[in-house]
Amino acid sequence: MSTAAVLQDTTALHNAALTQQPIPGSYDASDIEHLEGLKAVRHRPGMYIGNTGDGSGLHHTVYEIVDNAIDEHMAGHGKRVWITLLKDGSVSVRDEGRGIPVKNHEKFGKSALEVVLTELHAGGKFGGGGGYVKSGGLHGVGASVVNALSERMLARVVRDGGIYEAEFERGETVRPTTKVGDSPAKAGTGTTIIYKPDPLCFTEVTSFSYETLARRFRELSFLNPALTLIFKDEREGYEPAENEYHNPDGLKAYVKLLERGRKPLVDEPFHFIGNTPFTIKDNEGKEHDIEISVEVAISWNDSYVENTLAFANNIPQRDGGTHVVGYRTAVANVIKRYMDQEKITSKVALEGSDLREGITAIVSVKLPNPSFSSQTKEKLVTTEAQSAVYQVVNAGLSKIFEENPKFAKTVVGKVLSAAEAREAAIRARERSRQAKKDKVATLPGKLADATLRDPEKVELFIVEGDSAGGSAKQGRNRSTQAILPLRGKILNVEQADFSKIMDNAEVGTLIDAIGCGFGDDFDITKARYHKIIIMTDADIDGAHIRTLLLTFFYRRMPGIIAAGYLYIAQPPLYRVKRGSAKERYLKDDAALNEYLGEVAEETMVLKDAAGETLDIRQAFRDALMFGTKVRQVTEKMGSSRAAEITLLLPAAKAVMEKHDPILTVMNRGDASSGVKWSGRKDEVSNVLVLARNAEGVKTEYRVERDILSMPEYAAMKGYRGPLTAFFQGPVTLTHRGVTTVLAGPMDLAATVDQKARFGMQIQRYKGLGEMNPEQLWETTLDPDARTLLQVRISDEDFTGETVTLLMGNDPDARKVEIEKRARDKRMSTSM
Repeated sequence: MSTAAVLQDTTALHNAALTQQPIPGSYDASDIEHLEGLKAVRHRPGMYIGNTGDGSGLHHTVYEIVDNAIDEHMAGHGKRVWITLLKDGSVSVRDEGRGIPVKNHEKFGKSALEVVLTELHAGGKFGGGGGYVKSGGLHGVGASVVNALSERMLARVVRDGGIYEAEFERGETVRPTTKVGDSPAKAGTGTTIIYKPDPLCFTEVTSFSYETLARRFRELSFLNPALTLIFKDEREGYEPAENEYHNPDGLKAYVKLLERGRKPLVDEPFHFIGNTPFTIKDNEGKEHDIEISVEVAISWNDSYVENTLAFANNIPQRDGGTHVVGYRTAVANVIKRYMDQEKITSKVALEGSDLREGITAIVSVKLPNPSFSSQTKEKLVTTEAQSAVYQVVNAGLSKIFEENPKFAKTVVGKVLSAAEAREAAIRARERSRQAKKDKVATLPGKLADATLRDPEKVELFIVEGDSAGGSAKQGRNRSTQAILPLRGKILNVEQADFSKIMDNAEVGTLIDAIGCGFGDDFDITKARYHKIIIMTDADIDGAHIRTLLLTFFYRRMPGIIAAGYLYIAQPPLYRVKRGSAKERYLKDDAALNEYLGEVAEETMVLKDAAGETLDIRQAFRDALMFGTKVRQVTEKMGSSRAAEITLLLPAAKAVMEKHDPILTVMNRGDASSGVKWSGRKDEVSNVLVLARNAEGVKTEYRVERDILSMPEYAAMKGYRGPLTAFFQGPVTLTHRGVTTVLAGPMDLAATVDQKARFGMQIQRYKGLGEMNPEQLWETTLDPDARTLLQVRISDEDFTGETVTLLMGNDPDARKVEIEKRARDKRMSTSM
């Protein structure tokens, strides 16, 4: 809008005011609304707990209640906290603290318990009250905010010899504090909070992620080594789980965990602890003596990056703060002081990043009334914390360097190498700038750019190989879509220093194409595309290349992820054509199986022994899941049939008495091959022995108790029910007039798969290059039809740990972790 137009509009508004004419969109005193109590929280929940759409706010509600329980522990009351995800979607948090006071509060005219849970800024953490010298959470806001955002909440308190309860709905009291019983003398005290998040407030992500919560509880156990957290999942439809988190080695154990995948330069992390007294003035000018507790664990490794985590009163500071400044200053001063003493000089000026390369460190402070830069507490700004951490780290690390000169020289050598590599990278970058000015514009063979130049309207596809690049270039929308083909697998930047990265042609092409620089020169405002889409093949090799690219962006261009510019395309792995129906594209094996189940539902009938029709689509899903578990247990038992029998056994306590119907099904399936299965109870060891008799050769398999405790066996709890039809008699499947008797779940899966493929053409793409341009546009490029996954970091610490472990230079640790993840459905990367 021109200046003249703005002045004209302003004049019109002014004249309307003089003539008292109503102005559209204006407001007066009657428009001012005061939201009392917790209504403001429900109206603007994001102000208190963050995003309510992506799951972060939902999980934050649990952290707030758990933080209150840990505050009791930090105040010297209780050593255990129980967190349980209940069947109905509620969560329960129980502690061994003193219990929230239940007596009447004079000012509010209701119990202190109700005040804490229904009034903002009410609690025992203000002015040092309640014995909370050091506490986390939202300081008197957390519990009431969680209550406001809960469909219902029950608070149970054990104290003063009694058991008290109060109930709430959406922040309003529906049952005042009532004594419901007497507490046994030895029962102890504590508080239990049970709440169910309100679906009116959490509309997108409505269920808790066990993995996300478990990572936070594991972290808390490292920060509080005397604390034990017991976490259970009892929800319907989820694999049952229970984990206990207790790490008496504290931060040292945490550093070791973070260094998996890297080669440490020290046998054990260095551990520094200290308490520093200070005198501070409050807002009224009164002086108070305080004490800041400092705990720091540090280790050096052979990597090229620093990994420092910071906490204040158990709250993670993603943006660092004064305590991190104190730690980094101390490390720098100790190293420089040692170099001066030993007369070691550097050819180039040292920078902070050089002095910290290869360090893994955790800095934790606990202090009264910490100050943060914002309500989300991402950065500590308490001035005294810097001095406190500096004193502790400086003293401890100076002693280490003095007593271990060999180690000190190793660290100094790493610092000098880092500085020289950084300087070499700078020189290489300068040479590259001179030699490749406007290189992007002159690289039609590599980058097929979009004709538009507005970064918000154009997108860059990073594709795998020239073949896929050719199809993508022909199928794209030339005005808004740019194509950059990369040759083969790019450099794994987790194992490379700056100079190697700068020398890599594919990485250089990628950096030049995006246009916002790299490292210290990175400037997100210069990005030429606001959508950068990784488009690799849907197979294993494509997944590997995608992982390498994600590692590159995460480690070397994290600003792209932070800005929300990075995406992953979802090309199909299969094209299926059935009769005269329109062809369909399916993303992966899971999608193919779902489609086969859909076809089975249309063309087949599944009946139990009584002639009742069964849900074949659901039965096929269950049978496929069962087959996955069988393959996993087979590795331990040595026989897939023995594994199949074992996984179908009922609850462990009834194993010995109720295996006959299962053996009947198995023998029905093996009858034609002359194999006979039987089972007996070993009276000595009280375990089940499965016997396989094939043409007089007898082989036995023992169902040991450790097999029944495997997660695969526990996971079958939710699948045994639909599969019990096999044990009541023959289950039959009819397709095209032919009826087949099925010999168990595995036979069901194989038979449905085979018959559903009848008359179906299935093409499995080996790569995107096998698609013609029209197919690639239809499935992956067309903005109106495609699916994109935006890359976001939901848990910075876990992501960094995972990238280090899976992309680092310790193959043994990587192998162990991959094997673990292959068997544990609960663990998955967050990146």
